[in-house]
Amino acid sequence: MPPIAAISRSESAMDCPVIHELTQHLHSMHEGDEALARVIDKLKQRSEMGWIKYHATLARKDITHQGWLNHAQQEALDLVGYLEAICWHHGESACYREMQEDALSIATIIEAEIQRIDTRSPMP
Repeated sequence: MPPIAAISRSESAMDCPVIHELTQHLHSMHEGDEALARVIDKLKQRSEMGWIKYHATLARKDITHQGWLNHAQQEALDLVGYLEAICWHHGESACYREMQEDALSIATIIEAEIQRIDTRSPMP
């Protein structure tokens, strides 16, 4: 496992400034939106799970810009696979196919950004 950022073990995932700022912003913009409230709760739960599993939050400093992009791309590609499994097991759905195409587009955009960063980086 990679080294963990200097985050106190007593710090809760709920104290993560990234999650806190995002959820506050979303709450203020979309007050009363129950679906969004559930998504925000799930974001908080994922953050707590990350704290329990890795003892780190999204505020960690040991992952580079490119590292975060790689993580994001892997998650987007996982989403493409999950949506394909839904379509395969439960029948084709235009809604799921559209989400799958969106996730694949995100993974492709992230790859372009990774390549852009790679070309800027000096070679060792």
